[in-house]
This record gives sequence, C-alpha cells and structure tokens, in this order.
Amino acid sequence: MNTPLRNAARFLIRALTLTVVATGTVIAFTATSASAAPNPANFALNRADTNSGLLSGLDAALPNKTVPNVLDSANRTGTACTAPVQHRAASFCWQSGDNTVTYWIPQGLSTSADATGGAYQGRNALLSAWYDNTTGTGDRGARISFVDMANTTTPKYRHVLLVEPTGTASAPSYKAIDTHAGGLAWYGDKLYVCDTFGGMRVFDMKHILAANNMTDTLIGRQSDGSYASRGYAYVMPQVAKYNPTTSGGEAALRFSQVSVDRTSAKHSLVVSEWDAVGDTTRIVRFDVDANGNATPDGDGVARADWAYQVGFRSMQGAAAVNGIYYVHRNSTSGLGGMIKWTPGSTAKVMDDTLPRGPEDVSYWIGKDQLWGQTEHAGSRYVFASRVSAW
Repeated sequence: MNTPLRNAARFLIRALTLTVVATGTVIAFTATSASAAPNPANFALNRADTNSGLLSGLDAALPNKTVPNVLDSANRTGTACTAPVQHRAASFCWQSGDNTVTYWIPQGLSTSADATGGAYQGRNALLSAWYDNTTGTGDRGARISFVDMANTTTPKYRHVLLVEPTGTASAPSYKAIDTHAGGLAWYGDKLYVCDTFGGMRVFDMKHILAANNMTDTLIGRQSDGSYASRGYAYVMPQVAKYNPTTSGGEAALRFSQVSVDRTSAKHSLVVSEWDAVGDTTRIVRFDVDANGNATPDGDGVARADWAYQVGFRSMQGAAAVNGIYYVHRNSTSGLGGMIKWTPGSTAKVMDDTLPRGPEDVSYWIGKDQLWGQTEHAGSRYVFASRVSAW
C-alpha cells in the first residue's frame, strides 16, 4: 500500500463542485489516491486486561445485574421532541435535568443492534456515553445511559457509572474514569469506550454491579465495607484496555469516535479522528472476533485491517454501511452536517442538515437508521435519520 505523503496540500483535492440546495450546502470532493491508503499494519492495539482478582472480588462483593435489570429499573423519562435533522426517522430528548446540566456532556452512542444485529437479551436498547467536565474532587468521570427503546419518543432510561477497579483482591475497590468518551461501540457483551490518544477502554455487560452506598460524594469501597458510586445505583468496572501504538512514521491515532460495522465480511470497529482543520484525518478499522475482542495477530497484538486518510474536517462520528461511510461533522455555520463517501470516489458533503453539535453515529442494522446525538446543554437531541434517503 502507499505510504502517506507529508505535504498537506497534496492530501485533498477540494471543491470539485459546489451546489447550494434548500437543505444546506452540498460539496463534492475527493482525496488524492497517493495519500489515501496508509499501511493498516502501522496501527496496533495492545490489550491489557484488568487484574482478574479485582474483578472476581467485586463480583463477589456486589450483586451482578443484567441489561434487562437495568432497563427495568429506569428512573428517568425522555421527552418528545422533533430534532431538526434532514430525513428524520425518530428522535427524543433527555429529561429536563439531563438536557440542561452543564457538567455532564453526552458524546458516544451505540445500540443493541450493534451488539447482536437486533435485540440484546430480548431488549432493544440505546447506550449514550457522557463525561463530566468538572475538575478536582467533583469529577464523576464517565457514565452510560441505558435507554429502553421499546418507546422511541419518550423512552425510559437509567445512568450507570463507569469505574476502574483498584485495591486488592481481598479488598477490591474502584475509582472514577477520566475519559472524554467520544465514541461508543457495543459488540456482543463488550462495550468499547474511546479514550482519545489512550486507545479504548473495554467494559462487559456481564459485569454490571449494584452499589450499596448511595452517598453522592463518595466512590469506591468505604471503611465499613460498603461500596459507594456517587449516588448511582449501578457501576460497570473496566475489564480491559487497548493501548495504541503506531509505526512506519504514522502520527498517533486519535480515537475520537468508534462504531460497529456488521455489514462487512468481517465485523469490525470503525475508528475515526476529529480535527478542526482535518487535512490529515483518518478512518481505521479493526476486526473483532466472536467474543467481541479486537482480533489479534499471532503475537497477540491487534492490528488494523484497513486504513484511509480521508482529510475530513471536524469529524464527529463515522459509520460504515455496505461499504459506504456516513460521517457526522460540524458545519462552519455552527450546525451539523453529513458526509457520504465511498472509498475511491468523490465524497458528498451535506452541511447544515443536522442539529448543532452532532456527536457519535451508529447504524441500526435492519431499520435503515443512523442514530446520533448532540452535546450542547439545552438542545440535546437523540435522533435517527434514514440511511437510504442520504
């Protein structure tokens, strides 16, 4: 494969055509073939498993719950709203407090269709990742909203706190996780959470634990042996982490977003990069095995199976559907936009077709829907558009 060129002026041929239409600006552009295909083997993931003694200790100390248990205990209700998205198929908004809170910011998104191709343990669910942008002792880290999609207009949901195991096997504990959570991918029992330049953190639906100390200011094992979780009823402990490396002169890969592709011959995780300028942004794919793990080579290292330097500015999420990529991005106007692109051909950019502040994107296989969400307090939409309409 071609080695990427370092002259940014040669990465992209822009503005092949420019047409203004009623729903926004459509721009067609393409990358140069010489710069489009870095060697995928230059992108590697090194797995580091959480200490099994800590996980076993936490499992023994706290009740283990299922995804249906969490959904059935939902304590919040979304509100009906009409997201200003072209080709809208569905939408809802968060309960008022979650819609307006300023320190919790929604980012990554995935669904049970990513996990299984349909329902998970008999339930259709959507997961949304949030990070706490507070610093110091008030930082709660990251959480996942488990949304019951039996009702897509006013769905019930509950937040679950992500935690990292600490302590010892005889006295296991956990702490908050410091991550932007920009991307989320649910495959099988595994949940991948993007950690920007730190790769991806991995959680497991078989390890959802019920905390027994609801003190809002405390987290982890307390002196009396109870387990606090900043007031959250459930925690998910990290089971592994994929630490990234690059070679062959490639710059470090920014794990800004991730999605699941179930339409490819081998199911894969699609990682995309955010950059405000975007001349060198890449999309990289890692195959996953039947256990939901990034497929390793003989030496135990998982290497990418496909990579492309796309040069798309302000990517906020990318999903692949039958070889076509659908990318959410920020438009220069302040609204969001969609890019539709097939590798080797001209990309179609449809700006001002999504709400302001779009984030991660997920394809709901079998429903012709692309799901996404927006991040800005006071106007947080969770929405689906029709894939075939783009």
